[in-house]
Amino acid sequence: MKRVLALFLVAVMIISAMALAGGVVNFGMYSDITSLNIWSMLGPNATSWNFYPAIDKYGSLYGLSDVTNQLVPSLADGMWSTFEATTVEGTSAYVTTVKLLK
Repeated sequence: MKRVLALFLVAVMIISAMALAGGVVNFGMYSDITSLNIWSMLGPNATSWNFYPAIDKYGSLYGLSDVTNQLVPSLADGMWSTFEATTVEGTSAYVTTVKLLK
């Protein structure tokens, strides 16, 4: 197991170095996806072959910036409000509000 982890880390470092050096990295898939259903994509029988190609099919409130990896709004109209502590049926929780784009 340690050998596999070490090989994986070396591969990640090589790919990262190529990307920083301006190299080209090509990725390929071994098979077609079997479903675009979000529940099968996230369920117990999920595979990476179904998950990664279809992940951008569904919108999200926030995403990551390409360059800086900072959180940026996608379907949200700005950032969320400050968190407020509240109690619902005896359970403590924090609540915030996110306005959606029109």
